[in-house]
Amino acid sequence: MVYFAARMGRYWCFREHMSEKSNIQWTDASWNVVTGCSQVSPGCDNCLGPATLILMADMSWKEIELIKVGEHVVSFTESPALGQNRVYEVGVVASVWEAYKEAVEIHVGGRVIVAGDDHMFLTYTRPQWKKAGTLSLTSGIVDIGIPQAGADTNNLDYLDGYAAGAIKGDGAFRWQEGWRSDKKGFPQSYCRVAVLTDDAAILERIGCAFHAHGLIVPPIKAFDSGNNVRLRPMSKIETRALGNLAVIQSSICQERDAIQWKMGWLAGFFDTDGCYSGKNLRFTQKSIAPLMQVQRFAEELGFVVKVEDRSPDVCSAAILLGRLEDRIRFLSVIKPALTRKCTDFIGRRFPKT
Repeated sequence: MVYFAARMGRYWCFREHMSEKSNIQWTDASWNVVTGCSQVSPGCDNCLGPATLILMADMSWKEIELIKVGEHVVSFTESPALGQNRVYEVGVVASVWEAYKEAVEIHVGGRVIVAGDDHMFLTYTRPQWKKAGTLSLTSGIVDIGIPQAGADTNNLDYLDGYAAGAIKGDGAFRWQEGWRSDKKGFPQSYCRVAVLTDDAAILERIGCAFHAHGLIVPPIKAFDSGNNVRLRPMSKIETRALGNLAVIQSSICQERDAIQWKMGWLAGFFDTDGCYSGKNLRFTQKSIAPLMQVQRFAEELGFVVKVEDRSPDVCSAAILLGRLEDRIRFLSVIKPALTRKCTDFIGRRFPKT
């Protein structure tokens, strides 16, 4: 259901330049998967309230008043050619400005969008553009929805959860309370996460978790797995300091009720043991226990995950169910460090409802 009320105020607008993959080279329209389309002009007529959240290309949500020229946003085809479908695209912000004008307050999907009364929104069932001021209680807006909460990548709970998820995914952690490195008879104690060198953002985020606890942050180094077949270089972050290991076990990797910890854990586990294509977002591992954690944490965030327990010789999987838009929302909630693993929806069909 949609309803609106007129109000006055200051509003923000931006204009996009489409990516090279788009059929559109330059455009005098701005659009976003949440806020719809606006035909813009030097008079700056079609704008949004400053607190309106925009989905950025790195899968974060950002208030429109904070967006700057040159930043990348998630968009969709405004006017497809005859016989073509609208698809998700990436737009580059070419200009930003303010306006003071009459606007409407639209309540939809459990949230409020404030827009200029002539701001254009894509409506269904037969997709067409409508001005905000002409929407009614029977109007349906094409919308992928904004999550109620999202990851704060600077939050200590989130950083701890991320490190814990990454260690569970591609890490090795060998230490128990009472082990000593200065006495014979004790196994080697260490915590190590090794990834492709191109994915060093994972290691950097783990280092942030260590630093937040005042631990000695080990440098990122080259990693030799001993596998001569591997052609792509790998890097690692590794610590053998007993003080570090104690904190990693008792604090960082200790599951907690904080929702930010669970978001971080999902992001760390996704970056190391997850994958995404337009049709599937899945986590894979031979051990079923962490996949059950994925299911439990995802459900707390409002998503549905199915766990497929396979034979011992085949990796089991936890698969996120729902539409393409559910996968987009999930990734924007947990905020993985590897943006490259999040963008397979670009070029895929934009929804009609």
